Amino acid sequence: MTTESYFDIESTTFEKNYAKETSTIDILSSSKLFNNTIQSSYFEENTAIKKTMSIMISNIIIQRVQFINNQASQKTKVIFAGFSQILLDSCNFKSSLKF
Repeated sequence: MTTESYFDIESTTFEKNYAKETSTIDILSSSKLFNNTIQSSYFEENTAIKKTMSIMISNIIIQRVQFINNQASQKTKVIFAGFSQILLDSCNFKSSLKF
């Protein structure tokens, strides 16, 4: 997502995506006037070398979202964040162990 933009995502499924860096959403310095929102959505079986979602210098509200069996080998399986305000409400994080 480009600088100073924002998004509203509702009832969306992100499933079986693959990327070297970020497999689903990558936010860098979003709008200062509007929050990003993700509601009633699913992030399932996404794979990245580094992370599933990246939130940097942003504000986001994540409500009623399921994060199921996402994989990343270097940084984090779900949310990588820095210098951001994140509200998580009624979210579910599940992962099967893989060795």
